[in-house]
Amino acid sequence: MKLYLILFALFLNGPLHSARSAEAATTVELQSQGKTIELSESAHKPLHEQALQLLRTSNFHSDPGDEHHIFTLRAVQSDYRKTVAGKFLVITFATPQKISTVGGEITVAEIIVGLNRNDYASSLFTIDESGRVIGHSKYSGERCIEILKTVKQFNHVA
Repeated sequence: MKLYLILFALFLNGPLHSARSAEAATTVELQSQGKTIELSESAHKPLHEQALQLLRTSNFHSDPGDEHHIFTLRAVQSDYRKTVAGKFLVITFATPQKISTVGGEITVAEIIVGLNRNDYASSLFTIDESGRVIGHSKYSGERCIEILKTVKQFNHVA
């Protein structure tokens, strides 16, 4: 009987432990011109959640499954280079995640939010499981303003 109770307890704790481990393995970093800027632990969760909320509002993306073909490879790469040359937020998942957006489901290993404007987050990219840079467009301006306000609240660089 004790063996059953132990196995039952392990079964119950397994999924919870995995969820906690996955959340703990997700990193949140603020980058500014090639330097990592320390964020307090209290900044990680709200920025992680806000980046996910912003991504979910994306109407269009340059993923190979994009049926609208509004992106060019050259433009996505150019915009990405400009974004990461300045200030940006990067959310890195321990394992790639399937995320539903307005424009469809995508697989995400990283979320990159550009912070190169003073009034709102300026761009949105994801990196998929193969390392491909995916550009996004037509996403929530309100969420962009919220992210920048949160970054400024926790750090004076943005």
